[in-house]
Amino acid sequence: MTIDSVTGLISWTPDVTQIGPNPVTVQATHSEGSDTQGFGVNVDVPDCYDDGFAPQPNLYLDANESYMGYDDINNVYFHHLESSIAEDAGGCEVEYFFQCYTNTSFNSSWQTSSVYQVDVSSYPVDYYWRVKARDPFRETSWSGFFMPD
Repeated sequence: MTIDSVTGLISWTPDVTQIGPNPVTVQATHSEGSDTQGFGVNVDVPDCYDDGFAPQPNLYLDANESYMGYDDINNVYFHHLESSIAEDAGGCEVEYFFQCYTNTSFNSSWQTSSVYQVDVSSYPVDYYWRVKARDPFRETSWSGFFMPD
């Protein structure tokens, strides 16, 4: 907490350890003497805060829910990928990024869904995928590589 010596403006950016009531006492001193003033500042829990960690746990692509399929209507192969779920202890929304290591044109953008499906080609090719997650402050490590079959 700081006080501007010219304007008297009090500035403070609390962190998560200061959630709840915080008693404050301000003392001002000048050539005529000094005085104190006490008051309380209540810090509410924010909707989303930096908890100091990337979303947890580290991700993996679920082998039971990730697969390669064929769309008979559009005559195209697709990969359906499902990541494990990451959660953020700071209450922030988690986004996922799916990377096709074999062909980056199939990469997702950052998205809130832990599921990604993409048309890959008109014939089966071995595509290797991995996934990571982020909150507004940090990213997780990449998952291991996975090839749907």
